[in-house]
Amino acid sequence: MRRADWPTGIKPLAGCLLGCLLLAAAFPARAATIHVPLTVSTIQAGINLAQPGDTVLLAPGTYTGVGNKDLDFFGKDIALIGVGGSANTIIDCQGAGRGMHLTSGETRAALVQGITIRNGNLPSGHGGGIQCYSAPTFRDLVVQQCYAKYTGGIDINTGGTPLLENCVIENNVDDTGAGGGLSICNVSDAVLVNVIVRNNYGDGRGGGVSICWSAPQFFNVTFEGNEAAANGGGVWYSAASDVYFKDCVFIRNRARDGGGVDTGGRPGLFENCSFIENTALELGGAICIESDQGAVFRDCLILRNTAGAGGGVYVGEYMAYPPVQFINTSFIDNECLWTAGSAITANWQGKADLINCLLVGNSGGPALWTDFGASLDASCSDLWGNPAGNYGGDLLDQTGVNGNVSLDPLFCDAAADDFTLVGSSPCLPWNNGCGVQMGVYGAGCDLTAVEQVVPQQAVLGANYPNPFNPSTTIPFALNEPMAIALSVFDVSGHRIRVLAEERHFPVGQFELAWDGRDAAGQPAPSGVYLYRLETAVGATARPMLLVK
Repeated sequence: MRRADWPTGIKPLAGCLLGCLLLAAAFPARAATIHVPLTVSTIQAGINLAQPGDTVLLAPGTYTGVGNKDLDFFGKDIALIGVGGSANTIIDCQGAGRGMHLTSGETRAALVQGITIRNGNLPSGHGGGIQCYSAPTFRDLVVQQCYAKYTGGIDINTGGTPLLENCVIENNVDDTGAGGGLSICNVSDAVLVNVIVRNNYGDGRGGGVSICWSAPQFFNVTFEGNEAAANGGGVWYSAASDVYFKDCVFIRNRARDGGGVDTGGRPGLFENCSFIENTALELGGAICIESDQGAVFRDCLILRNTAGAGGGVYVGEYMAYPPVQFINTSFIDNECLWTAGSAITANWQGKADLINCLLVGNSGGPALWTDFGASLDASCSDLWGNPAGNYGGDLLDQTGVNGNVSLDPLFCDAAADDFTLVGSSPCLPWNNGCGVQMGVYGAGCDLTAVEQVVPQQAVLGANYPNPFNPSTTIPFALNEPMAIALSVFDVSGHRIRVLAEERHFPVGQFELAWDGRDAAGQPAPSGVYLYRLETAVGATARPMLLVK
């Protein structure tokens, strides 16, 4: 049929349809919002109705029964949000089934937010609260009072890489040692941020979290009051697991070995973490390390932990692997019950290095203990006030060797757990021969108490002007020719600028200027700084104030 012969109305209709299709392509359908129970009666019905990009909103209340548990997104990237937040929007499994399983390829765009899941129960399954083999985002999620044979709270497995933000995992129970609160296993690289894991129980390994063959990351996570029947009250991680912990707290966890953490895995990295009042019935009150491959603990506090051996840390069965490293870490008031290593015990070829560390008030046995071919090597560290001594077992006294000292660290207020340092502390970089901060905390009080320790061959004068902005002049005098170093430190003990390094001066009076910038050329912020003069015979430092 020729166009001229089309029946009346057909041609305009075809043009209209074409125009509608073009408009639809240019303006995709808007994401829908589905309300439960207003739009549909159950949560799963809302999920089934939703398309990728849609949102299912749950009204405040408690959801029970079929359609409100064992939820499945079926791979759709949708948002499931409790309008009233996790305190008011509750999925109660009532002792049968789990809250949800996300195992079909959901991505970060899939969101579960503002919901509490409780009373899940899987006598023969994995993940009493949630089973996750994909990569969704969990935010403001509470998983509590759930039970499973394998992993009471959340089972993250088989490549699952979820993000957990501002979540609480509490009071969950596992029956086989696969993680009371969470399990992260089999190439599952989860990320946890601002999460609390507390009061969970694992009948084996990992009261709080159990990790195997995975590389999860933890940022500002608190592990509190968790318990494992065997290893790792707070966390247990196995061989082939690369873990990273930053700004985390392990407090009052309990296990047979490794009250806070137990590891036999690959090198873990712990930065700015605190281990407080954890308990192990046998080995490693805070940390138990066996057959590990060089874990690193940097800027950590190990405080008031208790164990049979290794009140703070136990290192054993290490063999040919690199040593564990403790860097700028403080061991304070830990206790061993078997007279072997109140801060650290190393045996059975275990190896550890202590670099710029502080060990004070550890009791029940010598602070450091080795036997059966183990080694503990300290450098630029202060061991002081440990009632049963600083070194024991096969370990020789290392005081005076490699910059190690045994001097009162001069805490600002130890009785109030303020372990920052008085300005004249030997653990501050301007007051020791190593030029380093020993322990986790820097100067916190009485910076005017910085003392002269350089003989009168060198005199460090008061900078002028002081206070200053943006620059100041630092005078010094030498009574004999010598090489000097002059550096600027912040109150945390970090060297921010070198004004002279091994520079030779004749007899006389000299001045060097600081322009108020750090080594990268960036302006230093307002605050107290210290300038330190070093010579071959000693060092001295004075405070100065930059005001902008």
